[in-house]
Amino acid sequence: MIYVTFGTAGPFPRLLQRLDELAEETGLEIIIQTGTTPQTAKHCSMLAYLPSQKDYFQRADLVIAHAGLGTQLELLEMHRPFVVVPRRAEYGEHNDNHQIETCEILHRKYGILFFPDLKDLTAEILRDPPAPYPYSGESLRQFRQKIALVLAGDEL
Repeated sequence: MIYVTFGTAGPFPRLLQRLDELAEETGLEIIIQTGTTPQTAKHCSMLAYLPSQKDYFQRADLVIAHAGLGTQLELLEMHRPFVVVPRRAEYGEHNDNHQIETCEILHRKYGILFFPDLKDLTAEILRDPPAPYPYSGESLRQFRQKIALVLAGDEL
């Protein structure tokens, strides 16, 4: 099963359309937490919100996540296989492209795969997901401290 979380930042119809295409192509079970995205997919199961996604994260063969930092850190800590799709300003999915910048940092730090261009999110990735990303608790603790400094407006 593939589990997908769109988060709550706003609609993500571009990703919903791509996932519906992939579900039709592969026949894989794809369950999507759509948030505010209208539930228009024909080949995916959808739900708007969950109080906790941990059960779905644990059960999924692959998690496809929006580029929210909290979700990515949770998946790292849980040792779950996942890839990330950042929201893009040019599609009206966010007010800027900070999610791409965050993905680039996490890719350099942990090797997390991310797909700003949805044509690169392929059936092969869904069928053969990456292994959980290696990290140490200390490395993640230091990363969280640096993020807290950035959010507080302090220099790194």
